[in-house]
Amino acid sequence: MSNIISILNPKGGCGKTTISSNLASSLLKSGHQTLLIDTDPQGTLRDWKSMDVNDNQPEIIAIDRPNLQKNLNLISSSFDYLIIDGAAKLQDMVTFAVKNSDFVIIPIQPSAADIWACEPLIELIKARQEISNGKPYASFIVSRQIKNSNLAKDIEDTLAHFNFPVLNSRTTQRVIYSEALSSGKSIFDLDNNNEASSEILSLTKELKRIIDEKKL
Repeated sequence: MSNIISILNPKGGCGKTTISSNLASSLLKSGHQTLLIDTDPQGTLRDWKSMDVNDNQPEIIAIDRPNLQKNLNLISSSFDYLIIDGAAKLQDMVTFAVKNSDFVIIPIQPSAADIWACEPLIELIKARQEISNGKPYASFIVSRQIKNSNLAKDIEDTLAHFNFPVLNSRTTQRVIYSEALSSGKSIFDLDNNNEASSEILSLTKELKRIIDEKKL
């Protein structure tokens, strides 16, 4: 049985594709059959995979219409993890991802604009949880933080009133993330001992622990 994990936030530029690509690569490298699902018409993940000349990265498919849910059900049985990279500002696809996910991760930068932008998504998830026995499980992840800034330190207090947990793992604004995405690689392919790798490995371990504890 596969776990479907969506990385969602209606706001662009919050790190969804960076987290999706590197989390999927981390899961694949740890021995899990992993599929990336690109729901964004811009096809950033597909462009990334097209530069993967050594075929080191996870398989990718595009699902750009909500009526392709049957395809998702058929595909899921062949994989341990499906990672959905959510489209920005496409409500139908966001609703599709929420409806089909076991776990939703909401990347949020330490900024007021990101917090305001994700409020409709939070309401959508809560409405789905009410009719689906608490699924999908949802957590924030602080994304693209600038280390030691006041906003990075205070963001958890700001998010507390949404009543969703905040993952202990965080990602930081680092050039290596952009370098990996623009070259068809993961951060592990560039340097397996860098700080970004530690961030993604921490996220991977925390994600798997929550899935086991919550029996998602």
